[in-house]
Amino acid sequence: MKEFKEQQRENESTVSKFTSRKYVIKKPKTIEPGEEDRQFEFLEVQAKYPDITRWDLFFIYAKKYLKDETNEWQDVENIIDNVITIALHDKIRKNVLSMPSSQYVTNLHFKPDGEEKFKLAIYKYSCVNFDETDVNERAYSLLISLNQFEEVFSKYICLQMDIEHSKNLNSPYFQCAKELLKNITEMKLGDRPEINVWSFNYTLGPRFQDKLKDDGWDLHTWNNIHGMACHNDPDAKSAIKHTGEIPAPIFGVNPNDILSLPNYKIPERVIFIKPYRLINNKFRNARQEFSFENIDKIIIYGHSLGEADYSYFEYIFDAIDIYSKDVELVFYYWPGELSIDEIKQRIPKDVFDKVKQQISGNSPEEIKRKIIEFFTDKIEQKNMERKYTEKVVKMLNRYGANSDFAKDDIVTKLAVQGRLSILPNSKISI
Repeated sequence: MKEFKEQQRENESTVSKFTSRKYVIKKPKTIEPGEEDRQFEFLEVQAKYPDITRWDLFFIYAKKYLKDETNEWQDVENIIDNVITIALHDKIRKNVLSMPSSQYVTNLHFKPDGEEKFKLAIYKYSCVNFDETDVNERAYSLLISLNQFEEVFSKYICLQMDIEHSKNLNSPYFQCAKELLKNITEMKLGDRPEINVWSFNYTLGPRFQDKLKDDGWDLHTWNNIHGMACHNDPDAKSAIKHTGEIPAPIFGVNPNDILSLPNYKIPERVIFIKPYRLINNKFRNARQEFSFENIDKIIIYGHSLGEADYSYFEYIFDAIDIYSKDVELVFYYWPGELSIDEIKQRIPKDVFDKVKQQISGNSPEEIKRKIIEFFTDKIEQKNMERKYTEKVVKMLNRYGANSDFAKDDIVTKLAVQGRLSILPNSKISI
């Protein structure tokens, strides 16, 4: 059996922590009267926080002015797309503080008066002297700053996975990843299915692949589509067996200019789209040759199915002829759970303590996991299932309506033929 797996680790707490950059930017102990909404000059901020980038400020203001918490990776990419479109779409303004409302309408959800303030932050921090800078200079200023932001993100991911410790391929991190891969591929004892991985994660790579091969796995190819956090690690370069640069993590937007006004295109936006960034990022240096022939299962784990990655799904479905071929499509999603702190806030202490006494386990972590599973609201889990199913159906319907290889009834056909599964994955959390 051949299996194809597409993976992105969608870690809500990691996204939220990183986009707020609490480990770089410390909240002032006191705020002077009238300073709450003051947007400081970028060089003024940079003098106080040398590691800060323009994109840090965009995400800080997004966190301040958006209604919903930015938790999913697709939200991050959507903010990037909106910032780029606003910065490159709006024409020169003589006085941005008294400018009329922009013709561009975002697809973000703002708090009252948040949209105007967020746009002003973009005008202020996109480049030096927005009024006097043409659109090309704005674009390259944003791209250079995004490169800096991505480099900091690389270091952050390495810290999260404890890269020094994780060079030991018997470490808990790698063991959890191995167990997860075994679970979602439904590998039984003695099975050796050929597995090909497209990873949208930035952590695991060829070293992990080599370790699994040594353990008897037929892990045929492993491709980190959007780069690797360890791109500066000499050991990683030797594992890839390539003398060139290892692709660094990249963020990008969908090739389709969906956020622009009708009949209004932004040519300068091209340097931010994912295909351009893949080429410019030397993705081919680490690419492992892969064929879509004879595949009978596509497994998609933990992917938010955001707009920015739609073109990848379109390419995969076309290449494999998902409509006509006997290929199974399996989506795994995170069903959601309450944290221990959230449980303690919602549940009376005596009830919590009583349940805790009744739960047994081999370790504190196992007991904690059982407590979380016991208290997590089943209605909340059902709601997560409904939301993710809506995303899957929406994406497949879009593909069926626009593809030369499929039809509008693609969801019905896959479901009736037993080729579409949408499953929760709660066994392992890396």
